[in-house]
Amino acid sequence: MVFAASSFADGWLLKAPYKPQAKTTWSITATASMNGEDHQATLKNTITISSTSDAEIKAKGEWTDVTVDGQDQPGGEETTWDIVFKPNGSIQSAHDDVDYARMLAPLVFIYPNREVKVGDKWTEKFRPRDGKDITFDYEVVEQTKVGDADALKIKGKLSEDGPMKGDTVYWIGKDGTLLKYELDLKGWVVPFAGNDTEFDAKIKGEIVK
Repeated sequence: MVFAASSFADGWLLKAPYKPQAKTTWSITATASMNGEDHQATLKNTITISSTSDAEIKAKGEWTDVTVDGQDQPGGEETTWDIVFKPNGSIQSAHDDVDYARMLAPLVFIYPNREVKVGDKWTEKFRPRDGKDITFDYEVVEQTKVGDADALKIKGKLSEDGPMKGDTVYWIGKDGTLLKYELDLKGWVVPFAGNDTEFDAKIKGEIVK
């Protein structure tokens, strides 16, 4: 996903103008606690923007190179899906089940469409189609770097009117790109995970250049 930001003397104007055909990939490592045991998964998460309008952004999402505890996992329909975003980056729907939208919600950043600086706090709330309200409370905690790129480090508190909760950290580049993130989630859902589709997970993602 490609986003844009403008720079001001006292803050950055963060907004999400998606560009058609833009393709972004993040490398993800997730440690999940299931039935008292920890399991580690790795994968590539790719989002390709298909089209944009004032009302919504359509995209394709795909998880590839998936491994669990070092074992390769099959791909297919369950790991490829259509996604509809709202213009601010929140997920309206994914695939054919609300749990796909819930799964992906922590992996994206919701843009405030206004100027923010270190110390600023704000709240974003949205409801995926057929789902429950999801709220993110954000705070800009630092201006820093990810590699050579300038970034704002933004902490978030995720709260769903349901089982999913979490503490999140996002690093957003000056051009608006989501450079990396670290997530500590409770009740995260992966619809195709087998018998146990909800579990606690620690997730790290970083853009692949």
